[in-house]
Amino acid sequence: MFISNLKILELQNKIKINEVISEFIALKKKGENFWSCCPFHSEKTPSFSISPIKNFYKCFGCGVSGDSISFIQKIQGISFLDAVKYLAKKYQIDIGNNKKYKNKTNIKNSIYLIIKITKEYYLNKLWNTKEGEVGLKYFKSKNFSDFFIKKFELGYSGKKWNNFYQFSKEKINIKNLINLSLIIKKKEKKYDFFRERLMFPIHDIDGRVIAFGGRIIKSKNSKFKYINSSENVLYKKNNILYGIFYAKKKIREKNNCFLVEGYTDVIRLHMNGIENVVGSLGTSITNNQINIIKKFTNNIIILFDGDIAGIKATLNSINMIITLGMNVKIISLPLKEDPDSYAQKVGEIELKKYFKKNLKSFLYFKYTIAIKNFSNDYIKKSELIKDILFSISFIPDLIQKTILIQDCSKIFKINEIIFLSYINFLKKKKKLKKKKKKKKKIYLFK
Repeated sequence: MFISNLKILELQNKIKINEVISEFIALKKKGENFWSCCPFHSEKTPSFSISPIKNFYKCFGCGVSGDSISFIQKIQGISFLDAVKYLAKKYQIDIGNNKKYKNKTNIKNSIYLIIKITKEYYLNKLWNTKEGEVGLKYFKSKNFSDFFIKKFELGYSGKKWNNFYQFSKEKINIKNLINLSLIIKKKEKKYDFFRERLMFPIHDIDGRVIAFGGRIIKSKNSKFKYINSSENVLYKKNNILYGIFYAKKKIREKNNCFLVEGYTDVIRLHMNGIENVVGSLGTSITNNQINIIKKFTNNIIILFDGDIAGIKATLNSINMIITLGMNVKIISLPLKEDPDSYAQKVGEIELKKYFKKNLKSFLYFKYTIAIKNFSNDYIKKSELIKDILFSISFIPDLIQKTILIQDCSKIFKINEIIFLSYINFLKKKKKLKKKKKKKKKIYLFK
């Protein structure tokens, strides 16, 4: 979408910078300006100044400065164009006459509204109905406090087959509900997609609900423990991280991000004072999800289940995360534990102690696996060393790469020259692959 400079200037003149910034941090007025502690670096004395007259902000601590658009870009980790669109939408300012864009915006707005009405229905079911008591009872049995149930807007879908359909048919176009898979149509019958499930709204980076995850209470009623909304214009599973809206500020503050699998893992860590955490929605982590985290930090701590599947998922993620220029560390949980169950078992103080004690670089994580499983099998051990070196070969930073090779040499007691020559061999291999791909492209149109 093209936005003229005139429209951007009009947008900047219509919005007040102090109003924009006050949505994210608390401001105090001193004279003509507003002041706060800088949201982009840690400080105790306010050095972040906002001038409403100049429509400009500046931090006298770290030197960051700019206008409303650059502030939204930086605080939300988004592009210039997305920041312009964000502000235009928030303050209802028209920034273009592109018909396709307007149609797409109207479709998105309709979906936001439908999902908002749906979320409020599930909330009401949980808190204000007799059948919702089963949902509240379950949450309480798992020690979920009212505060966190409300914070994450958890709900309950109801037991009957067409509860939501009966509620929504007068309010929302049924075709839209069917398209969003909130209502299922089979022949002439219509019924609810989510039934007798605890509802976990999935928020986008701005805090708007775009989809739902539903957890069954009685497992014998369904073979699927969790089911999710179908994908739509707003919701692409591979592009979303559960809890990112609640975590983004803390990720930036702490300069690292815990990566877990499920909804309850995220909520449980929040309940234990760890807010810089996101969930991969139960799928293998994707490039797009890592790039979302990269907007706020370059440091990821993988915290997956302590079983074989969890270890496998962690190993599969490492190379991809490193390739994207991120620093990755791992915390292995005890066998048969996940972040939710382990936090419940040990409590906040012991959990944080465990995390601190068991935080490992990917190198030591892979080494631990080698010692546990392959200490007497030189073939499997050599394969694992090759795998470690393969991971190291993806690191773009030369100094980091050199330090890890040195560490690897000390751990396995093998001369680092051998490791260097193997990494150079991998480099050549990658170059050859690239050349072959280029050659294939040349002959495509023969």
